[in-house]
Amino acid sequence: MSGADLLSTDIPVDIVMCDEVAWAFLGVSMASWNALASFALALIWVAALRRS
Repeated sequence: MSGADLLSTDIPVDIVMCDEVAWAFLGVSMASWNALASFALALIWVAALRRS
């Protein structure tokens, strides 16, 4: 593959919009699931810290 091939703009690129949910599970976006999981893990960490 040459440098010209890498710089070629012949291939159409799909634009991903940041304000649209690309994929959701049970009506909740993956970013929201990530926030919920992080909050739950933080609560578990605090509970474990208090026990020790």
